[in-house]
Amino acid sequence: GEAGLSASGGLDDEAITEADVAAGLYDGARVELWRVDWARPALAVRLWAGTLARIRRENGAFVADLDGPMAALERVVGRTYGRSCDAVLGDGRCGLSAAAIGGRSCDKRWATCAGVFGNGVNFQGFPDIPGDDFLTARPAGGGRHDGGSRR
Repeated sequence: GEAGLSASGGLDDEAITEADVAAGLYDGARVELWRVDWARPALAVRLWAGTLARIRRENGAFVADLDGPMAALERVVGRTYGRSCDAVLGDGRCGLSAAAIGGRSCDKRWATCAGVFGNGVNFQGFPDIPGDDFLTARPAGGGRHDGGSRR
């Protein structure tokens, strides 16, 4: 959250169960902080509003990490184009099962995805996209120059 904003405490409401919290049921919930004079509630002032980023256990209590309104501006929306794969090893976009991974890790490169895992068809990067080295590259000598794949 913004500047490490969090709230902590215990659960004392029967409607909010530890199982629901652990399952992430409240992640993304709207949170508002109000200053209220209980003698004159009509004068209540909202001090802050945001969302519940996640809840974790820490030292026997629950700690809720809170995101303020500016957190939405920090999130990546859509895809970015780069040479490395942006899928998480074993997720739906990767397409590999835990059995196929076999305890190995992925360095997010095309050569690893295609060569080690045999999963080039699901590679979620752009291995042939020009990078900074493109500015200093020279034409390749020899071979065919037909506009085909560089691999």
